[in-house]
Amino acid sequence: MKYRLQSVLFFAVLFFAAGTINGSLIAQIEYVPQDSSRLWIAGQSNVNQFECESREHRGEAIIFQTTTITGDTVTVDEDATKIMLEIDVEGIECGRNRMNRDLRNALKADDYPNITFVFNEIVSISENGHSNSVELEVNGLLTIAGVTREVNVHLTGYTLDDNRVRAEGSKEILMTDFGVEPPTAMLGLVKADNELTVHFDLIAARKAD
Repeated sequence: MKYRLQSVLFFAVLFFAAGTINGSLIAQIEYVPQDSSRLWIAGQSNVNQFECESREHRGEAIIFQTTTITGDTVTVDEDATKIMLEIDVEGIECGRNRMNRDLRNALKADDYPNITFVFNEIVSISENGHSNSVELEVNGLLTIAGVTREVNVHLTGYTLDDNRVRAEGSKEILMTDFGVEPPTAMLGLVKADNELTVHFDLIAARKAD
């Protein structure tokens, strides 16, 4: 199984800061992915439930954030933020060749080989009663089969041991919102529901300086 996430998880900057200059905290921290990371799609049809795992996905993120503290006032300046996650449609494995083919055809893999999520902003941050985690809602652009929609995604961000971090969450989508017709089989006797849930459990370790 290959994981090709190339850079950081965007929530990492919430937990670590590097350097202090003239009352400012400067954070630019890079993380590398762990093989235990997972990203999968769950859905159901009129006859069964199914789960398809992403075997190849990659991403990149550049975060340079300066937090200036003046008395009781905290000002955050995001000088550069770029976060992107990309999934290879051909790398989605559902466990059956027929299902793999039907899903790839429905997602128009020949014309649009990748599913992408591009981060826009953190909408909200809240505590959840655990000292090593926070709840976040983030906004971004999700592109499937060449159609782009703005979506909000809820996730839980964790700090783990050995300088590792984790992002865990899910997002429900409707295939028809992206111009995708739910796949069918056996002359239409088996038909997938319109709703899919994208799950992610991403773990990364801090890159050595």
